[in-house]
Amino acid sequence: MADRKPPHRRTIEARLEDVDLQKRAQRRGEKKIVKATTATPGTFSASRPTAVVQAMDVCSRMVSGFYLTMEAPSRLSTSLCLLHSVFDKSAWLREREIVEPWPVAGLPETLHVDNGADFRSQAFKRGCQNAGIAIASPITTPTC
Repeated sequence: MADRKPPHRRTIEARLEDVDLQKRAQRRGEKKIVKATTATPGTFSASRPTAVVQAMDVCSRMVSGFYLTMEAPSRLSTSLCLLHSVFDKSAWLREREIVEPWPVAGLPETLHVDNGADFRSQAFKRGCQNAGIAIASPITTPTC
C-alpha cells in the first residue's frame, strides 16, 4: 500500500459533497443546518382557491399553470408560467382538443416560492407588488 498515490484534493472534496447535508451537519454539530434540513410535521392548507399558490393551488391541489422549456429557470419562464396560471384555460384547452375542464384561474393572493434567483429579482417583486400579490418564501411561510 505504500506505493499508492494519495487521492487528489478534488477527489476528496467531491466525496465529501456526496455526503448528505443533514448527516454531515449532525456529525459536525451544526444545529442551524440540521434544523433547516429537517422536515416539519403539520399541514399547509388554504381555505379557498388561489389564496396560496405554489407550483399548484394549495386549496384545490390542482396545477394552476405551467411553462415547459429546456432552459434553466429564469424571469421569463417564471413570468410565462404565472401568465398561464392566471388566465382562463378554456381557449388553450380547445386549441389542443382537450375536453376536460381546467377550472383554475385568477390572481393568487399569495405566491409561496423557493429561494431561486428568478423569485428574488426586483422585477419579480415589483410585478407581484403591482398586481397585489404577496410573496411568501420558505422562511416566511403563511399560516392559512
